[in-house]
Amino acid sequence: MFHRDYLMRIIQQVIEAIAKMMGLIEEGRSDLALKEAERGYGLLDVPKELLDIASSETLAEVLGRPDKMRLCARLLAAEASAYAASRDPLTAVKKRRTALELLLEAHREEPRDEDYDRIRELARQVPTSSLAAKYRDTDGLASS
Repeated sequence: MFHRDYLMRIIQQVIEAIAKMMGLIEEGRSDLALKEAERGYGLLDVPKELLDIASSETLAEVLGRPDKMRLCARLLAAEASAYAASRDPLTAVKKRRTALELLLEAHREEPRDEDYDRIRELARQVPTSSLAAKYRDTDGLASS
């Protein structure tokens, strides 16, 4: 019970961080949105530096649970929006690619219907050729 309550608080805090990020981006304060992303990664116990060097598969292993993978993917997508707003499109695409791959990992472990809309949305923004080979099949849901 305690673990579940703790996890629910973390989920709520990360969702609040994402909402705050989106508001800051709309206000033209991308720098503060990026700082809020760091706070979100801290809540998920993911060192931000790891996000820049690890594969999506490794990140999925570190996160361990599909719900944490989905949250991290949402946080990465919000961070990508902050980078896009601050005129750093290359980093934005990289963050979106990682978000998409992480969401595909979560979906592979625990399929959910609501994943499809997010997968399609991210897939429109990420060149297929930039995805790791295991994620490049035609339906975006290659088996391991």
